[in-house]
Amino acid sequence: MQNTNLNFAIIGAGIGGLTVALALKQQGFGVAVYERTSVMTEIGAGLLLSPNAVSILDALGLREELRTISIETPEWRVLNSNGAILAKIHPQVGEVPGLSLRRSDLQQLLVRRLEPNLIHLDFEAIQITPGKDGRRLIDFANGEQVTHDWVIAADGIHSQIRNSFFQETVQRRSHYVGWRAMVDFIPKGWENGMVTETWGRGMRFGLASTGSNRCYWYASANRGFDQATKLEERKPLLLQLFKEWHHPVKDVLSATPHGQILETSIAERPVPKHWHKNGVILLGDAAHAMTPNLGQGAAMAVEDAWELSECLKNNPTISRALNLYEQHRRHRVQIVQWASRWVGLAIQTESPFLCAIRDNLVRITPSFATRASLRWIFQPSVKD
Repeated sequence: MQNTNLNFAIIGAGIGGLTVALALKQQGFGVAVYERTSVMTEIGAGLLLSPNAVSILDALGLREELRTISIETPEWRVLNSNGAILAKIHPQVGEVPGLSLRRSDLQQLLVRRLEPNLIHLDFEAIQITPGKDGRRLIDFANGEQVTHDWVIAADGIHSQIRNSFFQETVQRRSHYVGWRAMVDFIPKGWENGMVTETWGRGMRFGLASTGSNRCYWYASANRGFDQATKLEERKPLLLQLFKEWHHPVKDVLSATPHGQILETSIAERPVPKHWHKNGVILLGDAAHAMTPNLGQGAAMAVEDAWELSECLKNNPTISRALNLYEQHRRHRVQIVQWASRWVGLAIQTESPFLCAIRDNLVRITPSFATRASLRWIFQPSVKD
C-alpha cells in the first residue's frame, strides 16, 4: 500500500497488540497503543511458542533478543499420572525451534522495540465514534480523546469493542478450570527445555522451564464455571487434587507461593464472519479466543499481526487488504479453535474406560503420525 500516512490505534498491549504495532511500524504506518491498565505486568504466566509464531518474531528482527530470554524446547512429552511416557513430540520445524519463556519477558521485549511515546497506559477505551474526515474518535475513561484512521481491537476475550461494533456472541464455556504460576527452581530433568503434560482423569498438569532457574506450570480440572476459588484456597486445593501424581508435581506445587497462582475459567468465543467494520479491525482473542489445549492462543494472535501487516503492505487499497486479512485468517483459526476444543474434551474426560482408550491410542500412535498431525499448525509462517 502506497499510503503509509494512515495511522492505527491499537487497543490492548498484550502479545497480539504489541506485535501488530511493531509489524505496522516497520511497514511505515503510524501506530499508537492504548492499554487500560496502569502497569504492564503478567504475574505468574509462562508461554510456549511453537515455530509458526517464532518464525514471525524472528522476521520482525527479534531473533537474537528472543533467544536470550527463552529456552528451546526440543521435546514435549505426554505422560500419564504415574509418569509413564505416552508420546514424544519434537516441535522444531526445519531450523525454527519451539521456545519457552515468561510471557512478560516477551511483552517487555516488544515494548523495547517500540518508541516509549507510542504506548499509553491507563487508557481504557469506552467509546469509538466517527470523527472528522472519516477518522475515528476514541474516548477514554480517563477523559482523554484521540483520533485515528483505524482502530485495531486487540483487547482480549472480553473485548468491549467487539461487543459494540460486531454481532455479540456468547462465550462458549468449558467444563474445566485452569491454574498457572511460575516457580523459582527447575526440577531435575527439565533443565534442558523438556516440556511435559500429564493427563489423568479429568485433570492435567504441564511443566516447562523458562530458563534463568525458573519454571512455569499449568494445571486444569473439571469444575463448574461458577466454582471460583479464593487466592488462599488455590494451593491447598491443587495439592489435594494432584497428591498422588508423579514426581515432581507435588514439589512444584509446594514451592509455589500462595499469592501467585492464577485461576481462569476456560472459555472460547466463536470466530466472527467479519473481522472489520466501521473502521474497527479485530485481532487475537478479540476475534477468536480459544481454549489453551494446543497452546496456540498467543501464536494465533502473532499470526494475525503478521498477516494484517503483510496484507496492508501488498495491496493497493485498505479495503482489499482487510478483506484478504479476514479471508486468510478465518479458516485457519476456525480449525485450530475446533481442534483445541476437541483435544480438551479428550484430555478432561473422567471415565476410566475412555481414559484408558485415550492413553493407549496416544501410546501406539507412531511418532511420524503425531508429527504430521501437528505440522500443519507448527509450520513456520515466514519462509526464509
